[in-house]
Parts: sequence; C-alpha cells; structure tokens
Amino acid sequence: MKKVIKILAYLLGGLLLIGLALFAFVSFKALPSYDSVAIPDLKVEATPERLALGQKLVDHNCAGCHRGKGRQLDGILFEDVAARKSFGDFHSANITAHPENGIGAYTDGELYRILRTGIKKNGKLMLPVMPQFVLSSDEDIYAIIAYLRAGEGLVAPSDKLISTPQYSFLARALLNFVIKPHPTKEAYPLIPTPTDSIAFGKYLVDARYVCFACHSAGLDVLDMETPNNTPGYLQGGTIFEMEEYEVNSPSLLMDGESNISSWNEEAFIAALKFGQREGLPAYQKPMHPYPMMDTTEVRAIYHYLKDYSKAQAGED
Repeated sequence: MKKVIKILAYLLGGLLLIGLALFAFVSFKALPSYDSVAIPDLKVEATPERLALGQKLVDHNCAGCHRGKGRQLDGILFEDVAARKSFGDFHSANITAHPENGIGAYTDGELYRILRTGIKKNGKLMLPVMPQFVLSSDEDIYAIIAYLRAGEGLVAPSDKLISTPQYSFLARALLNFVIKPHPTKEAYPLIPTPTDSIAFGKYLVDARYVCFACHSAGLDVLDMETPNNTPGYLQGGTIFEMEEYEVNSPSLLMDGESNISSWNEEAFIAALKFGQREGLPAYQKPMHPYPMMDTTEVRAIYHYLKDYSKAQAGED
C-alpha cells in the first residue's frame, strides 16, 4: 500500500511540475509575430464618396468600442466585463490620427492588413474582440481607410495614451497556439446592387455591419468566412456582461416569437435607425441606433431577414 501511495505521489508531483512549467512557458513566451504577412502597396484616393461612406462605417462599426468620453475614437477600457475576465484588462485602441498614440503612422497598406487579418503595425495579432472584415468589398475597406486617414471629426488626433494590455493566461495561450490571422484573399466580394434587395441585405448583415456576430450563439463560435455556418446564426443568445447590467442579444428571425416578428418595414426602420420601438425601452450597449444608415440599407436588411426567416421555417 505504501508503494502505491508513493507512486501516486510521484505522479501527482510530476503532473504539478508539468502544469507549472506549462504555465510559465505560456506566461513568458513572446507572442508570435506575423510580419511575413504581406502589407499591400496601397494608396487610397480620398474621394468625397469614400469619405462619406467611411465616416458612416467608422461611426457605426468602430465608435461603440473606441469612443472615449468626448467625441473622438481615442479608446476606452473594454466595457464587456466577461471579455475582460477571460482575456485580461485591456483597452480599445486609440484610432485617431495621432502619429504616436493613435494610428497616424500607419500606412494605407498597414490599415488594410489590420482590417482584413487582425495584424497590427508591430506584427502582433489582435484579440478576436476586434472583428475583421473578411467578406467586405475592397471599396468598403478603402472607404474606412480614407476616413481614418483624413484625421478629422471622430478621428481628429488625440494624444490619449492607451495602456499596454495585461493579457490573461487564457489570452496568451489563445494568441500563441489557437488564434491565427484571417488569410487574405486574391479577390473579395463586390457590393451587390441595392436593387437586389435580399442579396444587398445579406451583404450588410454579414459583411458591412457584421450584425450576425452579436446576434448569434456567441462571439467564440463565429464563422467569419461563412456566416450562415455560425451556430445559432441570427437567433440571438450572445450575452454581454456590462458593468451595471447584462444584455442577451435578441433573435433577428421573424419566427413569431421575437420582437422583430411584429414589426412592419417602417417599424423596423424606426427601430434600427433611431432606436424607437413601441413598448420597449431604449437600447443598451453594445447595441445602438444607426442614424447614418441609408434607409435603402435598412429596407434591404429587413427584406433579407424576412426572406431568411421564411427559408428557415420551410415556407415558399
């Protein structure tokens, strides 16, 4: 019996040493660099049309996480408490045009790479809380870059210095061994014509505004390359644990059970653009109104959600 106990003690001691060694290895191992991923030789022309579209896309896709106490997008402590519990204390980046503390020193090619792959200027990979635009058209990406580079309004230079992330053991393990950059493509989708309302709506939901990311089963199960394969696609259920409350993202399926099921097209426009929903309170973060979204876009999203809901129900 003593021999058995002695063997078990050795085994437990060995496992403990292995665990400590693994913990030390992950904790002190340098995060991988992806400098070998090519930076496009790119110079985006800042046309009035691109600047207008870029302002809208940055306001609706970036401001929710990057807007500080003022109007500028100079970063804040990430507000999703659950994400901080998992990944450590980290701030969203200062994405104003400040040359040292913001992204003013990024080239157009470096901005393109980070938006497509998640690789920062220093070659390191961002945490997946920052979505990559892997299905967006190049024109949408060029518009974002044009606005970011303009250095006005939301992205006027701010010298706010964001602290270095204090990554948790889990975050370091994921960044070292699991999470990889999204691969670049030789060609990206084109923006469907708005006259094809359902195709245009799907593009908006899956690529331009990435609505499905928050309105599916969880941020950890997203299939960014093929959104329809995401578990619980558009069925809601992602829980956002904020500082003072918890939000469970609602379903976007018109299945007779969701709030959206009772909305006609005009009610949907009022809800999405202005946050006005009969009998319901104002939106809570991370959701927000989309006042700059074109009404044509909102109608297209409604048509796609309605068509997809019918398909899921097996209706003709």
